[in-house]
Amino acid sequence: MAKVCHYLPDYHIAPLIFHASPTFSSLPKVHIITYLSASIVRLTKKTMYRLVIYLLCFPFALSAQTAWDSVTIKTKPVNERISYLEGRGGNIGVLHGPEGIMLIDDQYAQLSEKIKAALTTLSSSPLRFIVNTHYHGDHTGGNENLSSDGAVIVAHHNVRQRLSTPFYSTMWERDVEAVPAANWPVITFSDNITFFLNGEEVQATYLKNAHTDGDALVYFKTSNILHAGDAFVRYGYPFIDVSAGGTIDGFIAAQEKILSIADQNTQIIPGHGQLSGIADVQELLKMLRETRDIVARLKASGQTLDEALSANPLAAYHARWSGSFINSDLFVRLIWQTIP
Repeated sequence: MAKVCHYLPDYHIAPLIFHASPTFSSLPKVHIITYLSASIVRLTKKTMYRLVIYLLCFPFALSAQTAWDSVTIKTKPVNERISYLEGRGGNIGVLHGPEGIMLIDDQYAQLSEKIKAALTTLSSSPLRFIVNTHYHGDHTGGNENLSSDGAVIVAHHNVRQRLSTPFYSTMWERDVEAVPAANWPVITFSDNITFFLNGEEVQATYLKNAHTDGDALVYFKTSNILHAGDAFVRYGYPFIDVSAGGTIDGFIAAQEKILSIADQNTQIIPGHGQLSGIADVQELLKMLRETRDIVARLKASGQTLDEALSANPLAAYHARWSGSFINSDLFVRLIWQTIP
């Protein structure tokens, strides 16, 4: 099978899934995800982790079956110079004006021409900067295509490290190759970096070991608009990419950082989902703290992970937070792996 990008290793899990059911590959994606979600309890821990990564890059894995032509890029204005684009993958932040365009993330390479077309409806100015909030392919897949006319890719140092350097994935139990150099950030930062463009002060701030080890918040300070990347999402339980340095404590700290920046009037663009405010971040933070404490108590009691799971410890959170991507049992496993 064809190889996925470095950010999510070869979809090594796909043969296992597709060979398990001869008709599996012909199912609509929503049915496949439902099938996998219902079956996840029967998978081993390592296979389940691999499956999560596979689903994160699901459009790559099904590229032969996915009708990219059917994807519509929707433009969502936030104010007169900041919008975000919805398509397939992470939300793309757009700062546009006479001095040029800045993108926050860029979805998949297959959508680059549609993204370029959407940008022309916002501004005739050139694309100057692409800021990656982390390394995953649904946020960086368009780097090469969209920077080809001179736009500068900027990210935390760990994003360049993961895109440019082969590393061993304990989750996949294999070496992961680098992607071509045209995808790499050419400007990196350790803690923060500030841009001044179109009358906007834009601050990118590092979040340590949250969703991954290279997350960044991007705050449009002048307009009081914040793009959180996947450090804040609206699809239910968030994905903690343990194999890439993500941790529950870092995720909690990320919400606290957002709330230290934002106020009642801040508009927050999540990595996935609809425009949000601080009440939504507060709700996520409350859940993260509570579920972390529940899992920590179980682990400290000397129970095994399987024993803890048998007690259905997150039953009270299931209706609100469990989804087809990250269900309650998987979220317990992800927390378990990142606490002492």
